[in-house]
Amino acid sequence: MVSEVDKAVAHKVRFIRQSASLSISKAAEASGLDPQVYVAIESGKRRFQSHELLKITKALNVSIADLYQDLP
Repeated sequence: MVSEVDKAVAHKVRFIRQSASLSISKAAEASGLDPQVYVAIESGKRRFQSHELLKITKALNVSIADLYQDLP
């Protein structure tokens, strides 16, 4: 089950990716994740694992703290 916090983090990931003008396929490739896994994580349909989130933050050039900042 995906928590509300996980969904909020996923929303931030999507926002950051789109702000960087990265396609899903490019972000997935840069993070080393299968595109289907990346889509499921970013859409909030799949709970991310810590190592996946670390790969995503590196690909998007943000910190994990950035993703959790200002969450409800």
